[in-house]
Amino acid sequence: MLNNIPPETIESFSVLKDATATALYGSRGANGVMIITTKSGRDSEKMTINLRAEVGMSAPTRVPKVADGITYMETYNEASTHARSSPYYSDQKIMGTRLGLDPYVYPNVDWYDMLFKDASFNQNFNFNMTGGSKKLDYFLNATAYNENGIVRKPDISKYDTNINAQKYLFQANVSADATPTTRVSLKMNTQLHYRHAPIQSVSDLFAYAMTGMPCEFPATLPGEESDTFVRFGTNNAWNSGFFTNPYAQLCRGYGDQFRGHFTSALTVDQDLGFITKGLSATGMATFYNRVYSAVYRSFTPFLYKLTDYSIDDAGNYSYVSESANTGTTYLGTSRGKDGYRELAFQAKIDYARTFGKHDVGRRSSTMQKERNMNISGRAGVRRAALSPAGSGRPRHLRLRQALSGGGQLRLQRLGELRRGQTFRILPVGGRGLGDFERAVLEGDQGTGQPVQTPRFVRAGRQRRHLVGVCRPLPLSDDRRYGSGVRRLYRQQLRA
Repeated sequence: MLNNIPPETIESFSVLKDATATALYGSRGANGVMIITTKSGRDSEKMTINLRAEVGMSAPTRVPKVADGITYMETYNEASTHARSSPYYSDQKIMGTRLGLDPYVYPNVDWYDMLFKDASFNQNFNFNMTGGSKKLDYFLNATAYNENGIVRKPDISKYDTNINAQKYLFQANVSADATPTTRVSLKMNTQLHYRHAPIQSVSDLFAYAMTGMPCEFPATLPGEESDTFVRFGTNNAWNSGFFTNPYAQLCRGYGDQFRGHFTSALTVDQDLGFITKGLSATGMATFYNRVYSAVYRSFTPFLYKLTDYSIDDAGNYSYVSESANTGTTYLGTSRGKDGYRELAFQAKIDYARTFGKHDVGRRSSTMQKERNMNISGRAGVRRAALSPAGSGRPRHLRLRQALSGGGQLRLQRLGELRRGQTFRILPVGGRGLGDFERAVLEGDQGTGQPVQTPRFVRAGRQRRHLVGVCRPLPLSDDRRYGSGVRRLYRQQLRA
């Protein structure tokens, strides 16, 4: 949140450490506290308007150069000769690639150039207004950012997979003198973040571009008239399976994320000099709300490998390719949401007075904070939400469900479980009761209520399994976002 405060709104920046921070903020201030004070319109009776507009360019500092297909094949054959083995690539393939006879039979792909641009342009705008009178002052600020990535939009795709991040920041500070000794201030901050990006992480795309084989397969292969999809190229990998097509990974989908931060602070400063000189009191009520939502849309690319080709008398090539996987022609959709809200109250009394050469000061403060998760559910049940594909590490459960045909067992994720399904929780290790208990706590994300009427049975080679019926998994109110901290309601499971 602090990274998104525009510099135009900052009036002062201070750091509290040691006993001062601990006294005011408790254990949360043990490592120090940073305090950022935003501007106000005090002592500025004349209205002031500032406007700033910036346009910039972003580019990588340096990109490693990779060998083209011809250099790669010649170097690899040379290494094979020194290792006393026959050359891997034939002279015909090297010469055909050098002459550029056909991009599908003799591919020479620059994967980095196909996935990334050299540079991108960004925009930044800021508008703020300051003013006031003897009893009222204000400061208003609005900032907009538009930042683009260097990922290319695929020519064959109907949607843009480049990175685009937009931020809209608003700050409003209003203060008024209610009485000669009472000052009321209201500060509101709103941050809206929008992010559009490919479903595959950019770090993975860069790794694919740096390690992709330039001469083993083309980015795409020609399709047939009846095709309703794009044939992405691949080939048999040297160890097993198939090569990863970087272009297919770029085209396979995108994600849209939204994050919103809303902060409001109401402060009342009261001068208590009528009681004794140097005495003052401050009361503050703050409300913070964070919301997050995301939509991810992706498909499985159709991968084909070239198995044969022919050349007619006119020199035209004909190709024969076979499928290497089963793709999809539609965009699958997954969604995610999260967030929390905080309500805090703080009160403090300060006394500061000078007697001759002696300064006397005293501060007493108290704070109360309440945090609630923004995850709603029916009948008072909060359902746990898994992170969608591409947005984080999935939580795999240690659950196995018996198939209808019996025999083989398969792993399941929480999102695949349905009400009323029978499942088994296998022990993590050993045969002690603690192992079963730990399996339950890992399997239900720490909610402590994974099954109805749990019981132990014996199966196979006297291995014990916990059997139960799936039910909605409630999420504890005191779950902490992003920290991984959960309250673990330990169940007493008896064999």
